[in-house]
Amino acid sequence: MIRTNIFCILGPTASGKTALSISLAHYVKEKYNLDVEIISLDSALVYQDMNIGTAKPNLQERGGIPHHLIDILAPTHNYNAGEFLQDIDKIIDDCRTRNKLPIIAGGTMLYHHILTHGLHDIPNQNLAIRQQINEQAQINGWNFMHDKLMQIDAKSAENIKPSDSQRIQRALEIYYISGKTPSYFYNQQRKSKYNLTNIALMPTRELLHKKIEQRFYLMLEQGFIQEVENLLTKYPSLNMENSSMRCVGYRQAYEYLNNNISYQQFIDMGIAATRQLAKRQITWLRKTDCCIIDYNLDNALELLIGNFDAYYS
Repeated sequence: MIRTNIFCILGPTASGKTALSISLAHYVKEKYNLDVEIISLDSALVYQDMNIGTAKPNLQERGGIPHHLIDILAPTHNYNAGEFLQDIDKIIDDCRTRNKLPIIAGGTMLYHHILTHGLHDIPNQNLAIRQQINEQAQINGWNFMHDKLMQIDAKSAENIKPSDSQRIQRALEIYYISGKTPSYFYNQQRKSKYNLTNIALMPTRELLHKKIEQRFYLMLEQGFIQEVENLLTKYPSLNMENSSMRCVGYRQAYEYLNNNISYQQFIDMGIAATRQLAKRQITWLRKTDCCIIDYNLDNALELLIGNFDAYYS
């Protein structure tokens, strides 16, 4: 198997990965006369009509740099890691054929994991079984469902908090579909064909929290609530079972528009959920083989360029 070296820019949400990857692409073109194409490592950016809440870069912000895995699916489609791996393989092969340099940028760490460790044959989602699990949880609570998972697959349950309903649901779903535990599948991983040079942008906690809050309020000013209303009108079947509606911000907006929470609760819960996402991403990044840049806004690009020059030389 031919292993391909790829430069990869990682980081928690709101850390500035997108803007810095675009700046790096222009630098590479000027210094090395190489055309860069950016591949999004973001499970939310794949969805059409979800622009504000995902902080999706518009055409002007992309600065003429081709971007991949953005706006490829309707939000009713439950995109999964297997589809991502198939898509990114095709994109990287195509870039190489056209003598373009692919750079990966994003923060969906599950996608990064399968790029570095390969993909296991975990079954796809089954909405009927997922609904059955949700109904059991509504009656008995997620602590009960976590205990059930502990009986089925203690290794998986030990790595999932009893409050993490999404991961508990997915683990049980895998077992009910296949009759095999999630741990079984994770032990069947295939070797990846990519060697990733990983650079992780890591703002201070205080700066990151400030950026998250500022960006959330900016999204509101840009019409985030109206965007979600338009989504629910255009795609009437959308609900919390769809992966798109589980994205931070969208989940809370959905609850607000269904009169389950107040507007202020929506704001507070949206910001808190984004901070929790960033915390999970940082935890994963610190366990990942990567060069961590503890940067501030003034020197982030300089440090990123220095790492790229070392990679390219």
